[in-house]
Amino acid sequence: MNQAKYDQITNCIAKWVAQDCRPLNIVDEERLQKVIRSASGNEAYVLPIRQMITARISTLYESEKEKLQNLLNTANHVALTTDYWTSVANESFLGVNAHFLTEKWHHHIGVMEDRHFVYLIAQHISGVIDEWLLSTKALIIMVCQSS
Repeated sequence: MNQAKYDQITNCIAKWVAQDCRPLNIVDEERLQKVIRSASGNEAYVLPIRQMITARISTLYESEKEKLQNLLNTANHVALTTDYWTSVANESFLGVNAHFLTEKWHHHIGVMEDRHFVYLIAQHISGVIDEWLLSTKALIIMVCQSS
């Protein structure tokens, strides 16, 4: 198998792990290796190690983040909506969604490690606005709470 094909398979595995919330140790599964060997027609194929998948996920994340930042840079106006909730494990989350006039809506989710006090929510939203360079574009911010 040539390097380009190996990289393509590795990227597909990384996307699958990240997008479907699969555990990183799935690359240690012999049955997955057998499936990929069979599908690729290469009986010598060896799954990438966990560190490689972690690195690829980071690279893919940075690439997608850059694409989103480029889209946001072209928007004249952006409306932000938020939703915060607490998981069954008592972890607090705050999702921030950016809506603007393109064919797709994009959203950003960050983890809040503190309780849902108003000043912490405001601090988190301000951080998202700064990170995504939206201070001159955000017109409306709605905060909703899921039960």
